Amino acid sequence: MSKIILKTKIYYYISLSLFLFGVISWVPYLVLTMQDPYGMLTFIFNPIGFYFAWVAKNRLLALCNLAMIFSFVPVAIYVYITKDIYLCKCLIRYKFYISIYVVEGALIL
Repeated sequence: MSKIILKTKIYYYISLSLFLFGVISWVPYLVLTMQDPYGMLTFIFNPIGFYFAWVAKNRLLALCNLAMIFSFVPVAIYVYITKDIYLCKCLIRYKFYISIYVVEGALIL
């Protein structure tokens, strides 16, 4: 096997693993509803994965990594909408009455 094909395969697998790391970095935020900023790792992993996919001449993988770079905005919108719906369901279900008090300039719910 020639060195060029071997390098291309190595770049492909590195890019694929970085894409998967980018997808996995959103799991705690979307599935587990943890508010840790692991999703920001997509800004580190996926540009590097995009570069390696481009070097490996795999345009589909490069496009997937590029989509993951810009996935922050749709995910943020999705989480904002679902958190709001979840909060409304909780308020209706348990009949909470929220009083807002302003104490020394701080907003307390």
